[in-house]
Amino acid sequence: MPKLFIILLVLFFKGTEALAWYQHQYIMQALAGEPQDSEEAKSRSYLKQAVKIPCLADEEKTIQEVAKKVLVNEDKIPRFSKTVDCSKTLTVLDLFKSNFVDEPDFGMDMNLPEKMEGQEIDHAGDRPYMGGLTGPTSQGFRHMFFPGMNWASPLRTLQYPTHKVGQAPDRFDILKRVSDQFFKDGNIFWGVRTLLWALHFMQDLHQPFHTRQILTTKFIPFKFSWSPFRTISQIANIVARTTHSVGNYHYAYEGLILTYTQDAYLHDFENCFQLDQTKAVPVTDILDVVKFSTSRAQDLGRDLYSIFDPRDFQRADYDLTRAEDPDVPDYDKIILSAEHEDAPKELKEGLQRTRDVSCELMKNLTMLTWGEFDRVFHYSSMSGI
Repeated sequence: MPKLFIILLVLFFKGTEALAWYQHQYIMQALAGEPQDSEEAKSRSYLKQAVKIPCLADEEKTIQEVAKKVLVNEDKIPRFSKTVDCSKTLTVLDLFKSNFVDEPDFGMDMNLPEKMEGQEIDHAGDRPYMGGLTGPTSQGFRHMFFPGMNWASPLRTLQYPTHKVGQAPDRFDILKRVSDQFFKDGNIFWGVRTLLWALHFMQDLHQPFHTRQILTTKFIPFKFSWSPFRTISQIANIVARTTHSVGNYHYAYEGLILTYTQDAYLHDFENCFQLDQTKAVPVTDILDVVKFSTSRAQDLGRDLYSIFDPRDFQRADYDLTRAEDPDVPDYDKIILSAEHEDAPKELKEGLQRTRDVSCELMKNLTMLTWGEFDRVFHYSSMSGI
């Protein structure tokens, strides 16, 4: 298939839904070492600190203020005090393991208007290329970031538009500043909550499907000889099938990692959420996260193609993204089958490489997550004070 045709094809490609790690809460719980506290959690005394929960009136007021600052849908921010008695206290660790980290996926970035508080929501015009303006995919422009096409390596960096698109790094920086101000003001509850919102975007960017539009050209489901007479309708059909294919592989990768994460001890994946105790955890450089993620994208795509049969994943009627009754691979069965002596070499090696790359991503994500918590609570990871 000529390179020129592939490049032309991607000009029509709009990308898929902004999903990342299904629920980040599982990652946070793995970091904390559930069911027993990890060494990292045990050594950080600030996690035991008691935090007063705001009552509904105070929470409503703060939500209104925060929504205006960070330009999100106020009504989509959950009211925590409706489910937790505000006369009680929780620990920082309780909040660390809560679903606050998943709240950015609950609708605060969906169906946004053109302007909020007199400011352009999408000043660069990214939304049409990253999920559209309405529906669940409309949050995509804030949860992904494609760094631009490198014309020296066009097939490896395929995307459209060819310049950088997406706001995920900006959302991390904006929410981190808001969180820092809460901590400065002594408001630990809202400091932790908005820090977890910021970390959501940092963790999103550790998902290569959120930093590369098409991980590998193998996801493009067609084979035929090039002809300049092929019609726009034929290309449009291929675009739709490519979007469908990429969506299936995206969801399958999320499901595979969720399986490893939820049963980390069973799958010997717990080490992927542990720190190197000989190194100090750094403050996050969010663009370094993007570079790290994109550097793993192409190889990961090729391995996922070898794990999940394209004869299924590229079929129109096979759909992991379907809202009702989606197709779901048996991830446990895939993992176990690769352990058999007679398992296909391609499956064994592809799954092992995917696991290794994912472990690298989780280790980096773990280090930066702890780094941000250590920073705001003035903890030294090297001295333990």
